[in-house]
Amino acid sequence: MRLFTKIFLAGVLVLGLAFSASGYFLLHYSLESSLAREADFALKQYQYDKFTVQSAMLTDTAIWISLGLDDELAEDETFTYTIREKPKPQKKSMEGMSAEEDKEEQSGTEGIWARAYQSMDLFAALALELSVPAAFYAEDHTLLYSNIQDLDPAFLDNLTENAHIWQYCKNGAGGSILVGSIVWQEGVAAVRDEADAGDTSSGGCPVYFVTQWDISKTLQQQDTLRQYFLRCYLIVMAAGMALLILLSAFLTGPLNRMSRAARRIAAGDYGERLPAGGRDEIGGLADSFNQMAGAVEGKIDELARAAREKEDFVANFAHELKTPLTSIIGYADTIYQKELSREETRKASWH
Repeated sequence: MRLFTKIFLAGVLVLGLAFSASGYFLLHYSLESSLAREADFALKQYQYDKFTVQSAMLTDTAIWISLGLDDELAEDETFTYTIREKPKPQKKSMEGMSAEEDKEEQSGTEGIWARAYQSMDLFAALALELSVPAAFYAEDHTLLYSNIQDLDPAFLDNLTENAHIWQYCKNGAGGSILVGSIVWQEGVAAVRDEADAGDTSSGGCPVYFVTQWDISKTLQQQDTLRQYFLRCYLIVMAAGMALLILLSAFLTGPLNRMSRAARRIAAGDYGERLPAGGRDEIGGLADSFNQMAGAVEGKIDELARAAREKEDFVANFAHELKTPLTSIIGYADTIYQKELSREETRKASWH
């Protein structure tokens, strides 16, 4: 793999990971901050709504709780109850009722309820007064009134009287925050049978009060923020790739020129030099390359000069030997080819 490709891929990888990590933490922090802010708003709104509900319960018509008691219950009797609107006093006294009317008055659901009045008008009216959806549950988690969609009754198990419990809930429309606690209905009449109708408890009745705070707009804003981040991510990556291409070309350009110069020097062009570089590592490498090329050129010139001197020595030596060798060859040929006297032979050999 070429150095250009390595630098480009490494740069893209580092840029992509860095931008992705920073975007993830930024979006996560933004979401957490938004949810915390919405939870704070939901708790403040719940405190106001709870005060409204408690005030309405104190000023509205008293509520009766009719308790059903099974004849076979043990000493630790378990009561079942439902919240009913207290009946308005009748003009006609019990003595003025007929036997049939009295029998109808005494009868109730399964014959165990003191009065069979059932009205959710109070809770419906309270829910209409609130600015957010609300739900009311009895102590046994019996639904009294609710305009909250898809409320899980298991949320009621965590509610207490002294703290406001909230929980994030995701639904098809987006999401919401459920806030709830236990409120007490003071001055509630706890009636076991008709004979005890006048004996009311003063401790009150627990009512589970839950509100729903919509955070769909916040989630939509987070989705919009994620879309903007994706667009910015693509733009930044495209611009980063372009810059990486330029950076890779800037870094590898001198190296490519150096490689071409090395090939020309190897071909015999020892005068090849690189242009003067800057003060960075690439410039230092170019200066070192020029110094190396100069040293190589000097060594080549020195070797060429030594070769020329050797050639000159051989030529001079051969020239110096040529004249005596010619004479020797001539006289030797004369001695070989002609019949000479001893004196002539001795003179030819002497020369």
